[in-house]
Amino acid sequence: MKRTTGCLTTILILFGIGLAVQVISPKHATSDPSLIGAQTIEAPTSVPPSGFSGKKWGSQPPHYLKLLLPTTSEGLSLYVPKHSAGTFEGIPISEQDFRYVHNKLYGGDDYFEGGVTVGEKALSKLVTLYGLPTFRNDDLRIVRWKWQPEKIEVALSYQKSSGRTTLAYSNNDID
Repeated sequence: MKRTTGCLTTILILFGIGLAVQVISPKHATSDPSLIGAQTIEAPTSVPPSGFSGKKWGSQPPHYLKLLLPTTSEGLSLYVPKHSAGTFEGIPISEQDFRYVHNKLYGGDDYFEGGVTVGEKALSKLVTLYGLPTFRNDDLRIVRWKWQPEKIEVALSYQKSSGRTTLAYSNNDID
């Protein structure tokens, strides 16, 4: 489906894990299928997330997380919930981890089982939360939102071989 509004063209494309939208100028508008693959837009239309799974960027590990991998010489450590990981916007999380550097939260991952359908639901929720992705690659089944200058990134990927979807949050400004 293609829609033209003023000086911008919006193209809606169904791909591997759901619906993506790309905004491009009319001089670059085309129905050439070779353009489907890696595509980008300038910036998300929303504010970046302030943390991961209810924890603020830079916060220390709370007592309800357990250390999975001890702190490395670079100050990196990995924690997991002691109990159930819960849900992401109503989607059950099968596994979850929290990444820390020098005891400050800088990232985390949610893992979902359930195949492409779960990936499509997660993508729909992320578009609602953050707007259009800044990057997508249909072949690799990766969708990403990246905020600059905050250095915050949210990425959703689907691994066909395992049927698993991964949602990764990171703040590369934490040290």
